[in-house]
Amino acid sequence: PVSAYNQKTRYCRQHIHKNETIHIRSLGKLVKSIATNRSLMGIIAAALMLLLSQLTMSGMSSYVYPNYYGSAAAQSLSSLVGMAGTLLICAPTAVKLSQKFGKKELATAGAIVGAVSYLLCFLLRPSNPFVFVAFAAVATISMGYFNTVVWAMITDVIDDTEVRTGVREDGTVYSVYSFARKLGQAISSGLIGALLTMVGYSEATAFDPAVTGKIFNLACLAPFAGFVALALILVFLYPLNKTRVEQNVATLAARREGKEN
Repeated sequence: PVSAYNQKTRYCRQHIHKNETIHIRSLGKLVKSIATNRSLMGIIAAALMLLLSQLTMSGMSSYVYPNYYGSAAAQSLSSLVGMAGTLLICAPTAVKLSQKFGKKELATAGAIVGAVSYLLCFLLRPSNPFVFVAFAAVATISMGYFNTVVWAMITDVIDDTEVRTGVREDGTVYSVYSFARKLGQAISSGLIGALLTMVGYSEATAFDPAVTGKIFNLACLAPFAGFVALALILVFLYPLNKTRVEQNVATLAARREGKEN
């Protein structure tokens, strides 16, 4: 291994253009650039809200099926149906739908469908666990569209930043977005425990009808609130609709064509 490493480093050459100017910004300017980047702030807020909704859905399913419905089979089926639906429905259609309607528009529609699904489930309070599985599957599949196009939306944010500032900051945007997601995962790690404590769940009250009823309410209303917040963020904070994205692409293409000429 040592000899192989020596061979790699010995014959590896880095070509540096002496006339190339390297711009290094201060931390203060970097923070200011990020804070004033509306498209970046919007996609981070939307991704965090999606992450919280997704973790709440998966976390509460471990309690609503065995404790409220008393059906472990429904819990297993719910995971399978949601995963299969995302692979069979979202993956093949997301690109065509986003090209026709726009990525922001597709993600917003998915958030609205997910919110409506959980609201109907809360109002109807189905006694059959497999009806709950159906509502959860609709929400999971609708959420899957945003999960499918979110990294393409990051590219749109990079393009928008370049149009505004004249500097392409792929590394900055990707690293800030990834850090924000990690931070959201850390924050949400205790979310389910906090929600269960709030409704009085414990080992002694795990199957108390008063507590299980509140578990059902949480399993519906927490994702509903998350989807509503996600839709509002996409509509009012995230600015890159289909028209804006197409304008940015055309602007950048014209700039690059002018540089080449």
